[in-house]
Amino acid sequence: MSSAAHFTRIVPQLANAAVGEMAIQSFTAASEGDQIRINCLLKVANENLVTALGLGKELVEASRKDGGNIDYDIYQSQTDPTQLMIFETWKDQPSLDVHSAAEHFTRIVPQLQEMAVGEMAIQVFNK
Repeated sequence: MSSAAHFTRIVPQLANAAVGEMAIQSFTAASEGDQIRINCLLKVANENLVTALGLGKELVEASRKDGGNIDYDIYQSQTDPTQLMIFETWKDQPSLDVHSAAEHFTRIVPQLQEMAVGEMAIQVFNK
């Protein structure tokens, strides 16, 4: 949390005035636009973890260079290291379509799918 003077002065006052425990959540405004956010969750067997992480990092590096890419990264769960999350944000659907046909995508994603334990969970959001 923030250590700004106004934050450290006001938040304790709000907490004291709250009925019950104060829960802090962060939200951003939903606005109209063409951006697309994709979250891909996959679990891999422990013996495939190093390979999957290497492929994931290769996918990230190449995808960040694709036109229309706003954000692309891979995360590894702190509570279950075999659980990976790839997230990506695209300027618009045409940019995503070009990315989805790119050599690095069509080569790496099937390999990750083969290593996945169960189905990859893919969530797609529009801004």
